[in-house]
Amino acid sequence: MFKLYHDVVTDVITISVYGDGYLDSSYSMQVLITPSRPGPFKLISVNTTTLYEGQEDVIEAILQNTGYTADDVSASAYSTISSDTYATVSSSTVSEGNYLYVYIYVTPNTAGSGVIKLSVTYTWPYTTNTYTDTFQFNVNVLANVAVNFASTNGGQVSTVATINGQQTNNLWVMPGTYTISVPSIVTVSNGVRYVFSHWSNGYGSSPTISVNVENSMELTAYYTEQYYVSIVDQVTGKSIIGWFNGGSTLTLPTLPQYVSTGNGSRLVFQEWSCGYPVSATITVNSPINCTAEWIKQYNVAVNFASTNGGQVSTVATINGQQTNNLWVMPGTYTISVPSIVTVSNGVRYVFSHWSNGYGSSPTISVNVENSMELTAYYTEQYYVSIVDQVTGK
Repeated sequence: MFKLYHDVVTDVITISVYGDGYLDSSYSMQVLITPSRPGPFKLISVNTTTLYEGQEDVIEAILQNTGYTADDVSASAYSTISSDTYATVSSSTVSEGNYLYVYIYVTPNTAGSGVIKLSVTYTWPYTTNTYTDTFQFNVNVLANVAVNFASTNGGQVSTVATINGQQTNNLWVMPGTYTISVPSIVTVSNGVRYVFSHWSNGYGSSPTISVNVENSMELTAYYTEQYYVSIVDQVTGKSIIGWFNGGSTLTLPTLPQYVSTGNGSRLVFQEWSCGYPVSATITVNSPINCTAEWIKQYNVAVNFASTNGGQVSTVATINGQQTNNLWVMPGTYTISVPSIVTVSNGVRYVFSHWSNGYGSSPTISVNVENSMELTAYYTEQYYVSIVDQVTGK
């Protein structure tokens, strides 16, 4: 009867021949008993069958030696998705029933479905025989779809795309057709936004596109920076309101210098609140909120008359200016008129008093809150010379 051995042993076999119950003869011989062959290896598991295009992936395959001890264990690998595929083993000797870890290094250069073939070669210590076990399994190689964002003037735009229904700017997918969408408008802050302009790679100007992914791809969504402009004149009703592209130019509304408000009053344009003059061309590089600034002026008029109803021809001084009519802002002003107005030799007018109860001084201070008209009254005088040379009277 034979025993199973796991090492090489020697033994003696004796053959005895009996006849009529007696030993006739016997023969003994020495035999060499060797164990059963190593292997074959059995594939137990593969840690992943999902790979990523352009990235080195390491696949761990676990195999079990179902036979006797295997020596000189090595592995090689081939794949249909990469020309750069090789394998290493955890040990060059694997005992009966033990596990061998094989590491397959592969850098896929194409996306899609592929096959990896693994060959494990080993020897038997007691012969020169070499054995090879071959395994094959399928893998899926994902392609990377990346979406970048930039403004047309070279700046960065911060937002998130939607790829295949997922909000992300980077997604690994199997080859196929996918929908990619980006926001039409990206609000940055009050008065600043980005408006979608176009895609790179010739994908047009719609924020939602359909792309056929065969390998990894990178797209850029370009946006135009816009600023909100509000330039308003409440007096004339002229305005420029809306979103304008950064770098665009605008011509401010042309406004009159004066706008009459009736009853001796008017509005005088000063400037735009943002510092622009009455008429200017501006470049939009930031949000603009601008209103026209006007000041109210009132007309101050000084008339001259004699107390007997005649006219007096002279000039007043209003706020330091020699004029009989002056537009001024609300406030207190000094008005003065000549004390004496000489008409001709022997005829003159002497200041008498003001209208409106402003008294009898030729220089007065008036508080202007509305338009006002004053009359300076003069008394007409004549020079009289009656002389008696004899009596001296």
